[in-house]
Amino acid sequence: MKKILLIGGFRFVRTSLRKLINTNKNLHVIEEHAGMSRTKSRKSPDIIIMDISIPSSDGIETFLDTKQAYPKTPLLIVNGSEELDYASNYLRLGCNGYISKKYGVEEIVEAIDVISNGIQYVKPENLQKKALNALSNRKIHDSLSKRELQVFFKLVNGKSILSVANDLNISTSTVSVFRSKILKKMHFKNNADLILYAKDQHCLTSLN
Repeated sequence: MKKILLIGGFRFVRTSLRKLINTNKNLHVIEEHAGMSRTKSRKSPDIIIMDISIPSSDGIETFLDTKQAYPKTPLLIVNGSEELDYASNYLRLGCNGYISKKYGVEEIVEAIDVISNGIQYVKPENLQKKALNALSNRKIHDSLSKRELQVFFKLVNGKSILSVANDLNISTSTVSVFRSKILKKMHFKNNADLILYAKDQHCLTSLN
């Protein structure tokens, strides 16, 4: 039986999804959270399903925090926009599956089975083709490490160095070092430059 961790989305959606998933004898939802906390789940999941349907949610931030906590666990994005830039961001950052909001639980169960076998799952299929083509064109932030990406996405969404430090459970001086490395790698001078770039690349919270 595969153990599922649900993250994000509206509570009633998570509850409904839990009930539907648990009707499959091979799947069981072990926990659900509104967002990824700094404390890992008490149980180790086999699959993580992350709902980014809430417009104001910190989708990419939560995604990266989750990948940091569970680097080897397949992660499926559901209720994602079909906009190419949005999907490409998550695929570029390492999600194992991406399903737009028009699909139902049948596709989610199918996606769980596919990504469990190490195969990427994207629906609609035409989005997968477009996203794969987009991924061949590297972006400036592709040069950042996973930890630098976490700091980058938090900074461009307006978080202070102290707030970033609290989120990642590291010191403010460490965050400052990461910020300096990010600016150097991306050839920018300050946070304003980072934010302008993030807007252009659809990386901000309001666009997730």
